[in-house]
Amino acid sequence: MFSKPSVTAAALLLIFTLGPEARAETPQSLRDPLTVEEPTHITVGPAVTVGSTAGFAQFRGEEVSALGAHAALTLRFGILSVEAQFENVFLRDQARPGETPFTGTMQRVGLSARLDLLRLRRFGKNTLLILYGEGGAGRQRANWVSGHRFTRSDITAGFGWVLDHRLNRPGRALSRIGWFFGWRFAVAPPSDMGPRYLASCQLRSSCPMSTSTAPDYDLGMFLNSGLILTW
Repeated sequence: MFSKPSVTAAALLLIFTLGPEARAETPQSLRDPLTVEEPTHITVGPAVTVGSTAGFAQFRGEEVSALGAHAALTLRFGILSVEAQFENVFLRDQARPGETPFTGTMQRVGLSARLDLLRLRRFGKNTLLILYGEGGAGRQRANWVSGHRFTRSDITAGFGWVLDHRLNRPGRALSRIGWFFGWRFAVAPPSDMGPRYLASCQLRSSCPMSTSTAPDYDLGMFLNSGLILTW
């Protein structure tokens, strides 16, 4: 008969010899439904972006604050994305003490291309941190409280990051959900009249063309954040 110690030693030797093959597989029904086994991230498909935007814009060199919302339709092709954008922001002049702030709204439509510059997997196998750069062009339309309005084109460039999480939900179309945070810079031709000049003549039926020296271009900077949903 074998002694008890020899039986125990033989059992341990058998377990370590067989290794992973001797362990029972976890049933598929008991696995986390949000866990994805594939080692790679496939970022391909249509997406919708919604969020907020805040920053400043210049009109004939005069700076106004901007706060509003934006939305976009995106086509993702791996590290490259093409995006059609719409923004609606509220404009407010930085009034001097004792003056009433001059306000207005601005809508913008644009098209941009985004390139993933760096992808990091530091938050688990299902989450991807993407650092991106982008460039594009658009069309602005501003409406001031005085009733004056104008349109102009712009050129934009920016950068930011996306914390992108993939989902595994059988029978559901949504494949990824992410949170993005980025900066966008804009360059545009100077407007015909600045907000302070419009504020000084808003009680008139019409304003003569401003005689102040126009800058070579107007600048803008916007901070965007929100959600991106990929199908």
